[in-house]
Amino acid sequence: MELKIISQNCLDSPILLNRGERINLLVNQLVKQQANIICLQEINFSKTAKRISEVFNTFGYHTYCLPKRLLNKGGLFVASLFPFNEKSFVRYSSQGRFFSNQLPDKILGKGYQKLNINVNGIELILINTHLVSMYNWNSKSKKEILRNQLEQLIGDIEPETRNLIVTGDFNFKPEDPLYIDLLNRSKLRDPSFNSGLITLSKDNTNKKGLYKYNIEIRYDYTFVSGNLKCKNQKVILNDLFNLNGINVNLSDHYGLCTELSI
Repeated sequence: MELKIISQNCLDSPILLNRGERINLLVNQLVKQQANIICLQEINFSKTAKRISEVFNTFGYHTYCLPKRLLNKGGLFVASLFPFNEKSFVRYSSQGRFFSNQLPDKILGKGYQKLNINVNGIELILINTHLVSMYNWNSKSKKEILRNQLEQLIGDIEPETRNLIVTGDFNFKPEDPLYIDLLNRSKLRDPSFNSGLITLSKDNTNKKGLYKYNIEIRYDYTFVSGNLKCKNQKVILNDLFNLNGINVNLSDHYGLCTELSI
């Protein structure tokens, strides 16, 4: 059967005054994509997670998130048209440091969701993750935290023999040795390998001020195991949308849509 999965970082940042309306519009656009599975990162606040969960539920999606008093664990959220057999959240042992700009990552508790999904009788293992942000690529200590988190993730998926999809915001580029290490050790495939695909653009309306970017890069991936056939992978929601009379991008990341045969 055909399977359509979307990964999207949602920029649930408290310093952006339009985040509530913007994320509502983003969720509506995601629903219009008619994907079977939608994996979100940076749904940081419990209030946001609960609100969008209700929206997805009205369209027949099962949802998984872990909203606590204020924050949603790891900022992660999954919506699936297929039921979950099992679901769990794993917090990375290595987190950002207190006295650094990685403190928000530490407070949020970066990690990954691991779900066993019943796709019309076929077992599928889905991992949705958001690795620590680097902020400064010249910092060896920050890079070490990112490396440790990836090492923990690889340790979980390396022995996996079932149908496997690993998706999310990895915070490293395809040129980074961490990317090659993940592919070599996990036996996962990147359907957009060497494609030059871009998910973060300097032209994005959210890449201004504190979030300013001057380069075109890719941090978002959907990796698949060798027994899954990828028909297409593309960037979505990279257009401008009207929000209160202003044309904006709906997140600082563009979405990534992958179509598979399973």
